[in-house]
Amino acid sequence: MSNPWVRAGFIAISLLLTVLTLGKKSWLLSLAAVALTVNAAVAGLFIGGFGGDNDGFCWDSAVNGALWGAQIALMVIAVVSLGTAVAGVIKKKIAVAKKKKASTIAVQEMATKPASAEPNLGNKLDYAFGKATGNSHNIERSLKNAVHLNQIGIHDNPIGRQIVNAHLVDSFYANKQLIMGVNNVSIDTLLAGPGGFRVMKSFWNKNQLITFWFLHNPIRL
Repeated sequence: MSNPWVRAGFIAISLLLTVLTLGKKSWLLSLAAVALTVNAAVAGLFIGGFGGDNDGFCWDSAVNGALWGAQIALMVIAVVSLGTAVAGVIKKKIAVAKKKKASTIAVQEMATKPASAEPNLGNKLDYAFGKATGNSHNIERSLKNAVHLNQIGIHDNPIGRQIVNAHLVDSFYANKQLIMGVNNVSIDTLLAGPGGFRVMKSFWNKNQLITFWFLHNPIRL
């Protein structure tokens, strides 16, 4: 009987490890494993005990049948558990790969996404009205801009600044597709003031206004 007892010990240890492993996920799975093993053992017990050529019930055959039934049940549980574990690992790796791919796509979209669609004028209104700072060239051109604006009735006051600001914003939106489609583009527009008109050449890098100046003589009203 030593061999059956050794087998019974291995079965008990295997069942205990199975219950402990499955218990981390669900105790219902553990109970199902125990129930399956017990049912298989009982089935093997009766099949082994009443099977064969012996008349009546044979305990040796019954014990062997019970042990075989328990072993088969544990083998089935092990295969199912292993398959579930492998499927879980594969599912997790697929989820990680999808998340990584989605993150890569998001980064690529951000990299290729055009700059903000809102015009950024910076401090160019000061530049328009002779208030620029920095090198002498910028200051000189800024003072000329103020003179050119004064010639068409636009002065450095809230109304004058509103006129220039609105004109630059409107110029951006009117040429938005061209401005946002390429880098460093220039736009010629006609600025209207209370005393006349003046051609303005503005330079844009996407939505960023780089600089501007006025062309030709004013068209006076």
